[in-house]
Amino acid sequence: MYNKNVKNKRKDGIQKFRKVKQMSCLLLAQGRIGKIEKTSTSNGKTWVKFSVASSNGRKDKDGNAKTEWTDFNAFGKRADFINEHVQKGDLVSVIATKDTSKSNGKDGKTWYFTNYNICEDTSAFQILHK
Repeated sequence: MYNKNVKNKRKDGIQKFRKVKQMSCLLLAQGRIGKIEKTSTSNGKTWVKFSVASSNGRKDKDGNAKTEWTDFNAFGKRADFINEHVQKGDLVSVIATKDTSKSNGKDGKTWYFTNYNICEDTSAFQILHK
């Protein structure tokens, strides 16, 4: 969690301070489902990892649109829903939080990983078209 005082100017020109309790990086993606992998955690909870293909609409010099793939994680009931109702090729809308971690490899190099985890909000994952 990140706490910080933030200044807000009121109409009367007096600055008012408010507390920001949580700041997070959110990703909103809309695209087609690629691979879907269902696994279980060590304590038996469902975990689904899936990819979404999206494009910003720009084309290269050959007229081809560039497709970008983003991997997402879902846990618990959200994972169960995705596993039961979503198929490869479905058009979806996803809101996820960004989680970055690092790990040291056997060769001594530091590796950084970025994971996008589906938010718990009910509107964080929607099937737009099957």
